[in-house]
Order: sequence, then structure tokens, then C-alpha cells
Amino acid sequence: MAEGATEAGRRWIHFLFGGVAFLLPYPSWGLSLALALFALFVNAAVLPRTTAAQTLYRTGEGLNGGLVTYPLTVAVLLLIYRSHVAPVALAWTTMAWGDPAAAWLGGRPGSRPLPWNRNKTTAGSLAFILASAAGLALWTSVFGTGGPDWLMVCALAAAGAGACIARHLQRAICTQLT
Repeated sequence: MAEGATEAGRRWIHFLFGGVAFLLPYPSWGLSLALALFALFVNAAVLPRTTAAQTLYRTGEGLNGGLVTYPLTVAVLLLIYRSHVAPVALAWTTMAWGDPAAAWLGGRPGSRPLPWNRNKTTAGSLAFILASAAGLALWTSVFGTGGPDWLMVCALAAAGAGACIARHLQRAICTQLT
């Protein structure tokens, strides 16, 4: 499969699985953790042995790629926050919506690379912040105490910006753990 099609598939999977974050308030903590660990097992041990790996994994991508570190991040956050699912869901939504938006818009021709990280672009970074804030605002409006006010939206945008800045740090293994 062509690299472009592979990346498009990955982006859609990240985005669509972000919807699962909206289910976190319903199952028990133990079931949520079990599902995150199951996803980690499938993505790390089962998926690489299937033909789907050719379409989902990037060339040379090992266990530090998003398909493994995303469910690992969710599992670790569930262990840290235990019965407080909001931080877990918000981090998950940031990863699931911010990353694909950054790739979709940041990879367009004419996007300016950032001076401190030539692999990231201004358009992609802005898309990451806006998509993250939109996902966070939607989650908090569904499960919070009503619709988010402008202060909350600004705080969510700041959280997205913080995650975006963390993504700009080029650390091979920790890239997805923002």
C-alpha cells in the first residue's frame, strides 16, 4: 500500500478511536484498564503479525510508535487517575484529534516548517491546538457541568498548545506520551 494511503488510514484510526474516550465514564475503572491493556497487547503483539501491519505501521516503526504508545498512555493515565476519568479522556482526545488534524493540515504543500523543528509546521501546530481544544470542549460539554464558557475554552486551547509544544520536543520514545 502506498505511504500516503497508510498515513491516511492511521489518521482516521486515531481520530475514530478518540471517540472511545467518550465512553470512559460508563464502564468500571477495572474494565477500562483491561480494555486499554488489551489494546496495548493487540497493537504490540498481535497486529504486527497480521497483514494489517503493512497498512498501519510505518516503515521501521517499532514499539515506540503511536499504535503502541497511545494505549500505553491511556493505561498509565488510568492507573494514575483511577476513578477520575476526565484527565484520561481529555489526554486521549488531545492525542486522537490533535495528531491527525496536525498531519492533515501540516502536511499540505506550502506549510511553513517551524524554525526549531523542521518536521513540524505552523499550520499543523495550529490545527493540533484547535482540534485538541474542540475535542476537549466537546468532552467537557457532554460530561461537565454544562457547556464550556469562554474561559474554559481558553484553558482547553492552552492545554492543546502545551501538548503541541511537548510534541515538538524530538524524543524518539516519548513523542506520543504527551
